[in-house]
Amino acid sequence: MDTSDNYINSKDLIASWQEDYFQEVSAEVYLYLRDFTAPLEDVLKIEQWISENTKGYLLVTGADGQGKSSLLAKFIQRQKEKFICLVHMTNRHKNPYGLLQFLIWQATQFFEEIFPEEFYYKTLDKLRDNLSTLLNILQQQKGKIIVIIDDLDDFNIYNEIIKILPIKLPNNIYFILSCKTNFLLTYILEEKFQNISVQQIKLNTLYQQSNNDLSIINSINYQNTLDIKLLTSLLAVSYEPINISQLQSLLETININIEEKTLLNFINEQDKYFLLLANKKILFTNSQISKLIKENLIDTKEIIQIYQIFIKWLYTQQTTTYYLQYLEEYLFNLTLLFIENNQYNSAKEVLEKLITLLTNIDFIIRKIKVYPLEALLSTYQKIISYIPISAHPHNWKHLLEYFRFLDSENYIISQNPHILLQQSLNQPNKTEIFKAASKYLKVLPETQPYSYINWLNKPENVIYKALKQNLIVNNAGIQAIKLTSDNKYLISAGEDSKIKVWDFLTGQELFSLSGHHGIIFSLEISKDNQYIISGDSNAEIIIWHLTTGEIIVKLQEHIGTILSLAVTSDNQYIISASSDRTIKIWKFDIKSLKSNNNSIITFTNHDAIINTLTVTIDNQYIIAGSNNGNIEIYNILTQNHIISIKSHNYSVTDITVTNDNQYIISTSEDGTSKLWSVKNYSLIAILTESLTCINTLKVTSNNQYIITGNSNKTINIWDLTTGFLITTLTGHNNLITDIEVTSDNKYIISVDKDGVIKLWDLYYASLNVIQTKQKNTISAVAITLDGKLGFFAENNGLIKIWDIDQNKEIGVLSGHQKIVNSIAVTSDNQYVVSAGDDCQIKIWSLYSLECINTLAEHQERISVVAVTSDNQYIISGSDDKTIRIWDFASQTLNKTLYDKAGIYALILKEDEYKFISANFNGKIRIWDLINKRVVKEQRGCFDTKSFISKNDKYQVIGLEDNTLQILDLINDNIIYAFYTISLINKCVISDNAVVVASDQLGNIYFLKLENNSLSN
Repeated sequence: MDTSDNYINSKDLIASWQEDYFQEVSAEVYLYLRDFTAPLEDVLKIEQWISENTKGYLLVTGADGQGKSSLLAKFIQRQKEKFICLVHMTNRHKNPYGLLQFLIWQATQFFEEIFPEEFYYKTLDKLRDNLSTLLNILQQQKGKIIVIIDDLDDFNIYNEIIKILPIKLPNNIYFILSCKTNFLLTYILEEKFQNISVQQIKLNTLYQQSNNDLSIINSINYQNTLDIKLLTSLLAVSYEPINISQLQSLLETININIEEKTLLNFINEQDKYFLLLANKKILFTNSQISKLIKENLIDTKEIIQIYQIFIKWLYTQQTTTYYLQYLEEYLFNLTLLFIENNQYNSAKEVLEKLITLLTNIDFIIRKIKVYPLEALLSTYQKIISYIPISAHPHNWKHLLEYFRFLDSENYIISQNPHILLQQSLNQPNKTEIFKAASKYLKVLPETQPYSYINWLNKPENVIYKALKQNLIVNNAGIQAIKLTSDNKYLISAGEDSKIKVWDFLTGQELFSLSGHHGIIFSLEISKDNQYIISGDSNAEIIIWHLTTGEIIVKLQEHIGTILSLAVTSDNQYIISASSDRTIKIWKFDIKSLKSNNNSIITFTNHDAIINTLTVTIDNQYIIAGSNNGNIEIYNILTQNHIISIKSHNYSVTDITVTNDNQYIISTSEDGTSKLWSVKNYSLIAILTESLTCINTLKVTSNNQYIITGNSNKTINIWDLTTGFLITTLTGHNNLITDIEVTSDNKYIISVDKDGVIKLWDLYYASLNVIQTKQKNTISAVAITLDGKLGFFAENNGLIKIWDIDQNKEIGVLSGHQKIVNSIAVTSDNQYVVSAGDDCQIKIWSLYSLECINTLAEHQERISVVAVTSDNQYIISGSDDKTIRIWDFASQTLNKTLYDKAGIYALILKEDEYKFISANFNGKIRIWDLINKRVVKEQRGCFDTKSFISKNDKYQVIGLEDNTLQILDLINDNIIYAFYTISLINKCVISDNAVVVASDQLGNIYFLKLENNSLSN
């Protein structure tokens, strides 16, 4: 083949530009072939056509279900050893460009040359010509070439079909096509390609064929060499097709030693049952055979033996992806088989191996680099959900520890699997996770040092301890959950119009209630735990008997969606709120409701829809929240509307009253929780979270904590006494729709839009995650170049100095009268420069901790200050639209530069002796520090929650999803990412990658880059 612009004979180029994609399509082709078999007589007709023609097109037509694909699959099986077959037979990937690219890729596998990416990026005509060129060369080298394209009519556009098929075919090149009976397409093909033949096929009864095959398999025995039943049983139980060499080593585990050639011949002889692919993988010609073998030919004892064979074999295959993907599946299913047969000792033994595997840090790291973390978590969840307590081995707690850790870190690790070891190293030192990670780190070779971030003020109680388990999974569309006061039953309802009752201890569904015809948005449980009350989008309220599931009565006075329900603490009344802008009170007496199910009170004076309501503990008042942001108060006894409070800027999403009847707590789409006095309805406190909507809240029965579920997938826990946010729980993958708390205040139950219900340990959740927390908001941070000292300015004007290694305060700089907005440290670590709202720049001595000078030329607040690395200049930017350059030695003003808007950011470019400014009009300017003039200008802005080290090696970023990320700018990868309690407001990183960051709630984070070669 000559070297042309279509192809480059160079192994220096990328070997496979879309290798993973083509492998995926190829695997799909194999899977597709696996499902089919066909009568031999139809296959012989195609073979006869090839023998009678030197080249050409054969079009196989027939109605759906008549076995066109089956016929082609059987033909491929018989021809693949004789001729080269290029195949496109998938239900997906019906793009004409993709089809040609895939056929070209298959053809290139027969060449040693490397084909560049450009070879695949052409017009349809050019791609077709490239394919023709490859086919011509292959035909000359290999003989007959057969190209098979299934379901040609799925491409729809006939013009594209014509473009993907070569007009002229050389001798010994054949195209076999299939399509539904389509006279127009057949006519077009016959007109365009004169040497085309058309073959109509008849109905093929596949299932009968499968049963015939099965009876033959059951009757054949290959004496002492190889039992066909054993072979088919092994292949039927295999989770994916295995190749000849894998089958050979699998048989060796049961002392059956057969040469590969002999095994290959044996498989080929069974061509009625097996399809041997080009990579020597073995498939059943019909998936029904595999299914019937497992159902009819193998009893439980035999299946157990086969699982044991696979497990024994997989332990010898630890370098393969088959081992990573399937070993835990075999172990888990074998455990279940032993339990089903009451073999508990055997079950414990296998489960012990499974837990050892799932708590092996090396296995976990290797696994998630290849497969999604969710696949691994599903195995943990199945063990927790389906293995009875009696089968638990002694290391069960280690499994739970790993599950809670991985599940709580799901978001970060799924996005960045390479930092699993990093996250493991930052667990408490006493945990098995930390111990395993440390041990693994030490055995890594020094030739490949592993860099990781050490969390210097790491707490001993971290978030993963709070996550007890995923109680319920895959029950999408849950809008509401309720827990009975005895913590026995959990009730859920939502978009499927059904109410489900779950055993709270096990998470098992007990029964489902059907009766609603709309989405269920509201749920309540009577105080005696006897009845469920539910409301739907069809304006219907249904009262159910909880244990029998019987519908007691339907209440149908509302004409809009039932958005909220409440029951008074004395069980006397049901209160309902609807989108029809009414609140109704019903006498909760079953006998009277059955005879007369009318409400006794209706409140109608609403300008907006009532989203949520609750009742005070003394049963005197209804507290309701509306979608215009108001709180409405009603007196139940006098049936009067008491007051309307303008409470929130946006819709009120949830409302509750503390158990001591002192406080009302409301949440809103405006991202705030507010605390109100029940006595005089005055606002006591505002708990500001973020811009995210708060969907739901609960208060613990001891009035200690407020718990909110948010649209950003997090749960926040607030201290009701201090108003401080204690911690944020992360782990849900969708917005939180509802929350419950057990009556003993031990657990939080949360549900998200995906229907995943999680159980959290409130004790661990309420422990503050960060040990270093300031009472005031942090307005500025700085760090010395060596990363030893951190500086934090509080909004009261104080600057605190911290020894980072010791995690303790060692001094305070006091002198600013207002908020400090920016801090800079000289490169010799002798001076600190600060500036703030008081329009002053202060220069501090780090030896005496005294202010040695104040610079006061700016007329408005100073937003940013910097010091050049040679300590020659101080540069400051202000709201007064000026940048001032000061001589550090004389501490006098050198130059004033004027801008058209206030300055909020300055970045020094030390290597070029330039600096960059950003103003509030969206202009970025690059200044020459020597000549004091602008050299470049453009529109843009800087992220003030991001900082790059002075040596341009590292960047630290505070993201909107409450994570802090550290990036290696040289290698362009994320070194570390972790959740913060609140949104990061300030962060800095030193040249040796020590990070200091603070969040909006005053929590301070110290991080340091480490290297495993240093610890060995």
